[in-house]
Amino acid sequence: MKIDDETFSAIVTGWTVMVVIILCVLLPFAVNVPTLPAGAYKVVSGQFPGLTRPDSHLTSFVPREPGGLLVWYDFEEEIGQTLWIPDASGNGNNAYVKGVFVRSGPGIAGGHSVFLPGTGLLWCPVNPAAGRTNITFSLWFTGGSIAGNNYEIAGAVAGTEPRTGWTLGTRVSELWDDDGNAIRTQAASPPADDLPSAGWNHKALVYNGTHVTEYLNGAPVNVYAASGMPVGGGEEVMTIGSWRPFGQNYAGQVDEFRIYDRALRPDELAALYREGSRS
Repeated sequence: MKIDDETFSAIVTGWTVMVVIILCVLLPFAVNVPTLPAGAYKVVSGQFPGLTRPDSHLTSFVPREPGGLLVWYDFEEEIGQTLWIPDASGNGNNAYVKGVFVRSGPGIAGGHSVFLPGTGLLWCPVNPAAGRTNITFSLWFTGGSIAGNNYEIAGAVAGTEPRTGWTLGTRVSELWDDDGNAIRTQAASPPADDLPSAGWNHKALVYNGTHVTEYLNGAPVNVYAASGMPVGGGEEVMTIGSWRPFGQNYAGQVDEFRIYDRALRPDELAALYREGSRS
């Protein structure tokens, strides 16, 4: 039976709509749930399973930057064009886009941030925090209307038990050692109310070997006694905008993501907050 042009066009349009609908339903699963093991991520990024970088959890490397920066994403590149984020610390811990609709947005410091819509994330093929007992995580993020929920802004954590590595959450952050034990030895105390700002907020997590301290907008909000164990290796894949299991991806903007190989002092963290809040 011969199909006329109008019928053929209608069939093509119908199939196109169906494919788009299916992709919209299934794509978040492909994006949010890591379907590749750490070794596969390394192959994609030009590394090979069985070969470790000097900044793997087997050997802690010395950062090039005198202030102790391990990672620094300032997001000043146009992400929609490059699909990767260079590590401004000079240590080569570049991040790459996984998923869709990840793009640049207005920044709190400088001109740009990264906008994460919940259907895409950034990943780095190493976990620079692994094996350390002195570490600081710092970033700016939006999402002040998130009440009662904890979304993982960034992390490097094993997807299977034992849970090792670290997470930086909108409300509660966590560190685990290589045996899957929480490094903080006290129960977490998440804030009950909305975040102070519906716009930008500054979050930091500091571990100095004896205590784990969470900072929000330059001030300490929780101080926990710590076990003194090193941060676990996780999967050696660090992500920004992820959550496991599926369904809680962080959606919002992130700017000035930094990891230091030392525990920053309170005055240094206050200075990081002032630096962004003046913008």
